[in-house]
Amino acid sequence: MNLKSFEDEEKPQPTSWAELLQVLVELDLTGWIFRGLGNYTYKPVSSLERTLQNSDVDLADWRERENRALAFFKERAIHHRSETPADNDLVGWWALMQHYGAPTRLTDWTVSPFVACYFAYERSVQKAGSAALWMLNVDECRAPFGELFLSGRRDHMGTVASSVHKDGEEIERTYPGREITDDYMAQEENRLVREMIEEECLWALPLSILRPDRRMAAQQACFVCSGKLGVNPPVIEQMLCQPAPRRGITATDEGVRFVDRPPGHVIKKIKLPHAWRSQALVSLAKMNITAETLFPDLGGVGRATETYVQNIAPVSLRDHLGF
Repeated sequence: MNLKSFEDEEKPQPTSWAELLQVLVELDLTGWIFRGLGNYTYKPVSSLERTLQNSDVDLADWRERENRALAFFKERAIHHRSETPADNDLVGWWALMQHYGAPTRLTDWTVSPFVACYFAYERSVQKAGSAALWMLNVDECRAPFGELFLSGRRDHMGTVASSVHKDGEEIERTYPGREITDDYMAQEENRLVREMIEEECLWALPLSILRPDRRMAAQQACFVCSGKLGVNPPVIEQMLCQPAPRRGITATDEGVRFVDRPPGHVIKKIKLPHAWRSQALVSLAKMNITAETLFPDLGGVGRATETYVQNIAPVSLRDHLGF
């Protein structure tokens, strides 16, 4: 069993939870992010799209409703938090909204396939059918937008020099890592997201969380943003099992434009049968992946208690000793 086996439903899926664990452990999944859904047939849409669709809001009004919702949340959040994102930090405000259950166009993903499997199974209580583990290739998704931060973006110490030479002599030396701060990266990500929305780009953009809170850090969380709302089937679903388009999109000073690029596999979807649920939750608890660790507050303890009642997971030393 290998990652190629998951490229479409006609090829073999893992036949057991143990086999899937082995694949996820042994494969190099660097550059992939994951999302778990409790039902294999669920569409990977954002909470904003679900809310507006379920409320029978006319599609032409969705952008305006989204805009008003942001203003509604912002003017009330300042009464409950001493620190809030900068007023023009759109992604920062959406992340805060997402954290507190307000609908946004972002979808929640994680860099851990095991955390994603936990979320897939936590609320998957149907007696038949399957949950789903979605896998998204970040490099393939980000590549069409171009390189935003140059090579210095990972030089957090600011000690790696970039030199300009003329006639064999260095005429200029800069240190990009000193200039490419989190604030600058947030500014560039916000610019790109706004361009996507303006152009209604039909492509998924993975976003890193530059300032994660305790919950986001525990869940190894990240987001995916779509430039166009109300697409049926959703953007992520359209990308399933298909090569990346030869003509992707990139952000330039003039806006978003199309560029030629080679095809590649972007997204995959794995079935998680309900029959594996109890075994999966018990083994994930042994990895310390529980509601109590993923939601580091008393609410997380409550969620963990529900799972414990169902599956005797997590397994603690008290359980082992029979106390």
